[in-house]
Amino acid sequence: MLLSLLIVSWLIFVTTTASALFFRERTRGGLLGIFLLRTHAESPQAKKVAAAFAKACRCALLAAFGCSFLLLTRGMRPYAGIYLLVLAFAHFSSTWMILRHYREKLRAVKQKNGWAERPAGVVTVDLGVSREKGKSAVSAAWVWLFFLLSFAPLLYLSLTPAARETFPVGFSLIGPLCQTGAVFLYYQMKNLHAPAVEGEPEKNRACARAEERINTASAVLVA
Repeated sequence: MLLSLLIVSWLIFVTTTASALFFRERTRGGLLGIFLLRTHAESPQAKKVAAAFAKACRCALLAAFGCSFLLLTRGMRPYAGIYLLVLAFAHFSSTWMILRHYREKLRAVKQKNGWAERPAGVVTVDLGVSREKGKSAVSAAWVWLFFLLSFAPLLYLSLTPAARETFPVGFSLIGPLCQTGAVFLYYQMKNLHAPAVEGEPEKNRACARAEERINTASAVLVA
């Protein structure tokens, strides 16, 4: 049981860190979500901030790994579930604070060097893409199924009074709470705007279908 909890917590830590490192390079807004021209993003100053951000994220990951081994001590075993929940929240919060700190550092570098701001955006709407909306999405039935299944622990505790002595009812609400967020995430991902290139209707429709399927599949996997 303890080993299973450790493995699950490690997966959460790694996923959080990997998401932060992926965000460093892959956001449409640029580096760490701050818009930079390609030449500016590849400058030594910007790369230094990005490297420091990656190093801090890895240090937070190692710290979380180290703290998780406290679960193996005799005093922490009775509180294994709540301890790992708090630890996962602490790691997520620390990663978010690291991201926020280095975003501010990068913004300061940008202002100091007088780098250009984001140019005025031009939105292109392809009616063909709009008509394709929703046709390639992974079915919403999956997220609603997982949402209903998340109430299984609560139902079990309601029908089994003896189980409530070792597992508080409040903990059984964590699943429905998380799944509620997953449902909202699914519809947000499904309704994301698909970029379009003027004069390329077939490519726009193909890209929109692929992007919609990837976005909704990602949301279902999160659920």
